[in-house]
Amino acid sequence: VDLRTDFIITASHDGHVKFWKKIEEGIEFVKHFRSHLGVIECIAVSSEGALFCSVGDDKAMKVFDVVNFDMINMLKLGYFPGQCEWIYCPGDAISSVAASEKSTGKI
Repeated sequence: VDLRTDFIITASHDGHVKFWKKIEEGIEFVKHFRSHLGVIECIAVSSEGALFCSVGDDKAMKVFDVVNFDMINMLKLGYFPGQCEWIYCPGDAISSVAASEKSTGKI
């Protein structure tokens, strides 16, 4: 749940990502992506709530524009990722995303 944008993003074990919008009487389905070919290992939302990323055991990272419900970047990683997280310093205009290698923890 991202409180800044009132969106809920869910990720399932079979690689699907779904966007939902909080409304007065519950939630409303907005968009579905078949994001990864296998298990989604980790998901993260940027600090301002505008970006979302997922990494999966298909060695891919996907980046989404939350407000517009669009996938805006796909990266093929040379390793099996374990974790992902948005990184930034206060005042940065742009956040970066980092992913760790599952077997070693290297970023």
